[in-house]
Amino acid sequence: MRFTEADFKRTAHHAKPTFVLDEQQYLADSKRYGEIKAILEGATEKGRVASIFDVDRGRREEFEIYTPVAIATRREIGIEDKCIDIKMEEPPLEERDEYEYRRSFLETDEEFNEIGVRLFAFALTHHKDIKRVYDELRPTSKLRGRSFQYWRPILAIAKVAYPEKFEEVLRYAETITKALREEIRSYEIETVVLCIILKDGITTTTLSDLLKRVREEMPEIKTWHPIKSALDNLGVVKWKDIRKRPTIYYIDLERARERAIKRGINVKALEESEAEEEEEKTTATDFENGADFDFDMSPFAR
Repeated sequence: MRFTEADFKRTAHHAKPTFVLDEQQYLADSKRYGEIKAILEGATEKGRVASIFDVDRGRREEFEIYTPVAIATRREIGIEDKCIDIKMEEPPLEERDEYEYRRSFLETDEEFNEIGVRLFAFALTHHKDIKRVYDELRPTSKLRGRSFQYWRPILAIAKVAYPEKFEEVLRYAETITKALREEIRSYEIETVVLCIILKDGITTTTLSDLLKRVREEMPEIKTWHPIKSALDNLGVVKWKDIRKRPTIYYIDLERARERAIKRGINVKALEESEAEEEEEKTTATDFENGADFDFDMSPFAR
């Protein structure tokens, strides 16, 4: 189903559910994606509240939005460390007919109803054991912090339901967490590159020049390799002139804007910020060159 930001806030406050969301629906409406993404990020913080203006009562109401979120997606979303990330994949070509056939019967498949009933029954009969194991679980050297908290309920259920599989699930959680940290790092670099390109209106650049600009925001980046990967992943390079040394990269600004909007970046604010900086530079240059300014230096002007 499709719902609004207000629906999310009210439901999170009153029902405290686990939201399982298809992220594609938000990307389809990119103007709202930034707002929804901010709400989903806020849902990870205990005590975090969000407000809605009630037109009938003429006042704002606050709702606590702390609640678990799982997002099914085929792409990077920028908040993988703040939700349960379910990576979706296209079925292999040879299995697509079977996939489409099974999908057409999902709504009437009795097996899913049976699974739901059995899950409810398991929760009712084993919730005390799950809570005890949940309290006993401790972080590992590879699974800690926020990642441990997200996996903790899954690990508790696994240890009670399938104790012989617990170590396998734990190793999987650690592997996924390590890969996720690397993905998030790449996503952060790509976002910084996008912001620099749009803020400075870059249409041509070299890897060394872009690295210099990125290091102003991320000084820990030492080489150009992450910059090249970011440009490749973003797909914003129209073409590159390898005859030049260093290689010249030609940037597609329109495509960069599209990528930024889909990531919830406020493109308009970036471009306005650049325009203001240019205006300030022009004013400073004029002042240094002795341009005429109409200053009122009388004592009464202070």
